[in-house]
Amino acid sequence: DDVSAHLLDAAGAEQVLVIDAEGAALVARDTLGPAEPVEGLDEAVAFARVLALSTGLSRSSAADRVSLMVSMWLTGVALAAPDMAVDYAKMREQFGQAIGAFQAIKHQCADMATKAAAAEAQVLHTAVIFENGQNDTAEVAAARILATDAALANARANIQIHGGMGFTAECDAHLFLKRAHLLAVLGSNKAAERRRLLG
Repeated sequence: DDVSAHLLDAAGAEQVLVIDAEGAALVARDTLGPAEPVEGLDEAVAFARVLALSTGLSRSSAADRVSLMVSMWLTGVALAAPDMAVDYAKMREQFGQAIGAFQAIKHQCADMATKAAAAEAQVLHTAVIFENGQNDTAEVAAARILATDAALANARANIQIHGGMGFTAECDAHLFLKRAHLLAVLGSNKAAERRRLLG
């Protein structure tokens, strides 16, 4: 059966990496047929819809490596969002002082840093496991869950610290949240990762 799939930034590609919650495979771009451009949440990524031949993907070390790669990308979002929030908190003044001096803002920034550090530690730990020639699906699942939660939470907190300006296109805070939402569903979902973690 043919299934609908999305291509991300695939202009000019000869090969594409097909991923879903169960596996990953490298396929020739011309086997997927014509692409129809679509608008996505993250305007920095080019999306197109294609009819993809069902590949019957199976879970493999390649799929785990792809999931770890996505976890690293999510961790980057989780680490960058608090940096942006702290920079803004140092600059923005309210009641005659920088908002970073307020305990509520300090707590939010500390929570963001903690979430990002936990995700980074798990992702690096999992990368070391792969480097040593091992493949532990549960560790990959843990990395993906922690990185996803950290990226989404930190991107939301970054917007909140920016206040009303955080919701506008003039501020880049919204880009972190959009990218985190895109990556959170890229080739997997939380339910699938929880099954792998508990299995």
